[in-house]
Amino acid sequence: HASRLFFTFDVFGHEKVAILDGGVHAWTRAKLALTTELPRVVATNYRPALRAERVASAEWLRDRLRDPGVMIVDARSPAEYAGSDRRAKRGGRIPGAVNIEWKRNLRLDWTFKPLEELREMYVARGIVPDRTVVTYCQTHHRAAHNYFVLRLLGYPRVVGYDRSWVEWGNRDDLPIESK
Repeated sequence: HASRLFFTFDVFGHEKVAILDGGVHAWTRAKLALTTELPRVVATNYRPALRAERVASAEWLRDRLRDPGVMIVDARSPAEYAGSDRRAKRGGRIPGAVNIEWKRNLRLDWTFKPLEELREMYVARGIVPDRTVVTYCQTHHRAAHNYFVLRLLGYPRVVGYDRSWVEWGNRDDLPIESK
């Protein structure tokens, strides 16, 4: 869920956001201190700076399916991608999407793989920084993980399709592919 929160903060213009590598489990494995004390927060005059270009609608994505400058990354399982695990009215994937399941970003201990290994994994699948990269899954929770990794790698144009397959797979007017 941390990566989904990162996506939301990123869309609303927060620039100083991080994710704890490995989460609280890694923190406790390292025997670092935890507390239940609540910090005192000083009130500020917060004004979000919406970055609407970081969120795709179904129509925006549909209109760019044949655009060579746009790559689509499906963060779901291979079975969901193939259409054999259906979690919507229709099974399959958005046409042209590349399947990089979100778990592939992680080591066995749930910490991130080294940046160079992540970069090589994405580039090997044609996901390169000079293109706009759109991430999606079922509800954009898993896809937000790929979104975070791509932003961490310095990709300048990463877009989240936050309605994801729950919308695309349930709309008959949108094209799909399946194996």
